[in-house]
Amino acid sequence: MSRIEELGTMEELAVKKEKQENIEKQENIEKPEIRADRGQAEIKVPVNKIIPFSSVDGPGNRTAIFLQACNLDCKYCHNPETRALCIHCGDCIPGCPTKAIYWEEGRVAFSPEKCIGCDQCIHACTHNASPRIRRMTAKEVFQEASKNLPFIRGITVSGGECTLYPEFLRELGMLCKKRGIGFLLDSNGYYDFSKDEKDLLPYIDGVMLDIKAYNGEEHKRVTGFSNEEILKNMRILAEYDKLFEVRTVVVPGLFSGKDTVEKVSKDLSPYVRKGQKIRYKIIAYREFGVREQYRQFESPGEEELKALKELAEQEGMQDILLI
Repeated sequence: MSRIEELGTMEELAVKKEKQENIEKQENIEKPEIRADRGQAEIKVPVNKIIPFSSVDGPGNRTAIFLQACNLDCKYCHNPETRALCIHCGDCIPGCPTKAIYWEEGRVAFSPEKCIGCDQCIHACTHNASPRIRRMTAKEVFQEASKNLPFIRGITVSGGECTLYPEFLRELGMLCKKRGIGFLLDSNGYYDFSKDEKDLLPYIDGVMLDIKAYNGEEHKRVTGFSNEEILKNMRILAEYDKLFEVRTVVVPGLFSGKDTVEKVSKDLSPYVRKGQKIRYKIIAYREFGVREQYRQFESPGEEELKALKELAEQEGMQDILLI
């Protein structure tokens, strides 16, 4: 082995060790809290933000809930500050102009009422995390979203990755069903819907599923992980008529958008022919919000996007939206 190869191997091992250490820190510090309330256990999850009214997170006007932490590492992630959980290093505290971020019993704490949304804490964080989270139960989230009734059609839970917290989702879905409002998940598909041990399917109206890349090796290049589970879930959700939408962000040079759109459309066209309404949202990569080391990619041109839409139509998709 040459000296260059040896150094490369050592660097790879160091990166793997650092990733594992960060995972262990997050697991030890930031596990979802379980609170006893009147004899019943309630899960408290990290909520990054709640958008009262959104027209882009599902059909109609909706309240969008964004949970913190993700189990993929997408190179083009447009909100990387939601990827990880706070490890309480404190780097974000000195730069907060209103003292909304502060120390409390050796942990980073957050006062939403003092926050002015300047994002100084986000810029200071080197761990792809955010200190601006609230730990909330499903009841607390539902109560806040209910303030927007009757002006919303439903609730959508996104992330990070929302299926990291299946018990929370199930409880929130039950509350939505009782109130008669819609409930959607925006997911990367890494929850095993084939087992559905947390019984989510009966309480969700549908899933907006991200398909990062169809080819397995390309998917690893984009996210660092295999897509076998994700493609399996795409078909399972379609079988149960719970697939509201699939999304692909087109990033020329990173993976084949043509191959992904063609094969996803081919897989889903039998369900569309049976009458299911599955939207395919084809999204152009934009560098806004993307981590600096991954901003070298170019956005696809208008003609490329139109060609992908025509390809999806040829394969049997009917509801296609270009973004």
